[in-house]
Amino acid sequence: MLTGPNTIVTWQAPEYFTFKKDPGWYVTLSLLAILISVFFYFVLHKWLPVIVTLLSAVVLFTFGHHDPRIITYSISNKGIKISRLFHPFKGLKSFWFVGNEAGLALYIETVSRLQPSLILQIQGQNPDEIRAALQRHLPEKPSGREDTIDRIARYIKF
Repeated sequence: MLTGPNTIVTWQAPEYFTFKKDPGWYVTLSLLAILISVFFYFVLHKWLPVIVTLLSAVVLFTFGHHDPRIITYSISNKGIKISRLFHPFKGLKSFWFVGNEAGLALYIETVSRLQPSLILQIQGQNPDEIRAALQRHLPEKPSGREDTIDRIARYIKF
């Protein structure tokens, strides 16, 4: 999809990969939170870690059940737009693609220490078209791989 004079490529995809969670996933999360809380309370005699653990479990329950938003991604001659947030090419270093059983994602390394990489889902979009658009402005990192946190989240189906 092309839009506007400066836009090279535009597509829409979910904000992140999702996994169907069966009741066992929620039961396991609950049991794990209870076991960790019991350990903190009876072994360490601390309340704060118990509260943090239980609140973390509630957050995981909530986000685990939440469906991703559909995001519009655009690559132009000036940078990359993710929904309403624009990232100029001068703040980006390189890009690479990562494919796994969940689908294909585009990783973009940034110069920011707070957000070292952007992850764009490319569901239904031609990766060669995206690669051609990005290679005009950024080098492709041939040895790029999935972040460790993303691998863990995928492994636990979060």
